[in-house]
Amino acid sequence: MQLALSEAYEKGDLRGSKLLTAKRIIGRRIAKQRQIGKAAQTRRKLTSDALVREYHHQIHEQQNLVKKANSTKDRLLLLTSAMRSLLADEHFVTLLRAEELADMPEQLAVRLRS
Repeated sequence: MQLALSEAYEKGDLRGSKLLTAKRIIGRRIAKQRQIGKAAQTRRKLTSDALVREYHHQIHEQQNLVKKANSTKDRLLLLTSAMRSLLADEHFVTLLRAEELADMPEQLAVRLRS
């Protein structure tokens, strides 16, 4: 791993914080593989190109995770806003009670109160 890191550094593919992040990513990957019994695969030679690919793959996955989190946050805000509007309408609340649907998830109720 050290050889691959130094080669990536010399090529200019990974510098500064990117290099440290790549080292952490590979270290976690190796530790995870050892935990699930793939220790033999972790001993293969790691190239700087593979290291850079793994770094970019992890960065891409993190970016996708952030996009999904933002999308979920936007949907939750929309749902909260819509529920506030609906619960402000007395006819809608009466209809919910008549259909025995007056209960709602506690987390949603907390969000609506705040």
